[in-house]
Formats: sequence, C-alpha cells, structure tokens
Amino acid sequence: MRFAGSVLCRGSALCRGSILCRGLALCCGLTLCCAAVLACGDDALGPTDGLVLEVDRSSYTAVPVQPAATLYEFRVVATFTNGRRDVVYLARCRADDPVPAHGVRSPTGRPVAYDPVRSCPADVPGIAVQPGERRTDTLTIAGPWVVDGGTGRPVGEMEGRFRLFYYVGDAENPNPVPEFGWTPIVSSGEFQVLVRPTLNVESNGDLRRTGDRRWQ
Repeated sequence: MRFAGSVLCRGSALCRGSILCRGLALCCGLTLCCAAVLACGDDALGPTDGLVLEVDRSSYTAVPVQPAATLYEFRVVATFTNGRRDVVYLARCRADDPVPAHGVRSPTGRPVAYDPVRSCPADVPGIAVQPGERRTDTLTIAGPWVVDGGTGRPVGEMEGRFRLFYYVGDAENPNPVPEFGWTPIVSSGEFQVLVRPTLNVESNGDLRRTGDRRWQ
C-alpha cells in the first residue's frame, strides 16, 4: 500500500533562541503556510501538479543510532512519479548526492525534529526525472537535528503524524535550491512515527531496553 498527496507550501518564518544545531549553528523554528493546488489543464498547472510522492508504509519506528540515544533514525522507501509532459528536477545539496534533498513536516505546521537543517550552495544541478518516470529512493530520516542548549531536549516533534517532501524545479529552474519558502515542494501523504525506548549500556557492556526517553 502507498500513501500519496501533493501540497504547495510558500511561507516560512525563522525564530532565534538558545539552541544547538547538529552540524550547523542555525536556529530553525519554522512555520508553514500551505495551500492545495488544483489542476485545470496544462495551461493552468501549478508548480507541483501532476507530481506524486509516495512512501512505503503508514507507520515507522525511529530507533537509537547509538546506545547514548541522542540521535534516532528510520528508513523510508519513497517513490516519486512525474505525471507531467515535461521533465522536472529534484533539488539536491551537492552534485554527487545520490538521493534528492528532502524534509519532514507536520500537517499541523508544528516544528518537526526530523526536518534537516542544511546550508546548500546555489546552482547545484537537480536530479532530472523524465515525463512518466517513477524514481524510488531509500532515505534515512534522522533526528533531532536541533536541541535546546539549556535542557538538551529536541526542538520539534519526535513522534506523531508527518509528511515527507521533496523540492521541485522545472525547465526554467533546473537547479532548484532546497530552501523552504523559495522552492515549490511536493509532499507525501501522512505517516505515523513512533520512537523506540532508549537503549542503555549495562556495566557488562550488554544493551538493555528501558522505558525512558532522554528528552522526557
């Protein structure tokens, strides 16, 4: 079973605070403003009409990457279909990136801990997807990307219902920048994410599962 959907998001607002970013010294509280786009023939197509992004499951479990359980991840098999009559381009951060740049959003617009904080150069060629082509990628979704510098808690939701999204360009923009608010996005349908309890290391080196989560 696959779960699909398409939304176009235009607005974003950045906030500042005492937080630490994994890999970047950047604060990232984001607010969404999304509107559905209706197709009315080729002459009235919006930036993402005819494009579909699907995920392979309705629910995922984020597991600790290491015993300290400060970083969690889960894998998504995502399929992008270009149902249009012209080529489209999926943004990426570097020219040698094998998968599209992607993000995770909440349908409610609340910040999500799995949404990457990235700083990408301009003019990176997008991944071309031909008319009628279906492209499947296995993505490792990790988080939290941002933690509060005082409490150590994630900034954004770790559990809940989310959507995966790609940044999309067309013939006029074959080098789309993966920047929310600047580049149109195509979004999947909703899926559930749960977090596996923390793994701790016993004195003998064995792993033990507990019911605690480090941010609680």
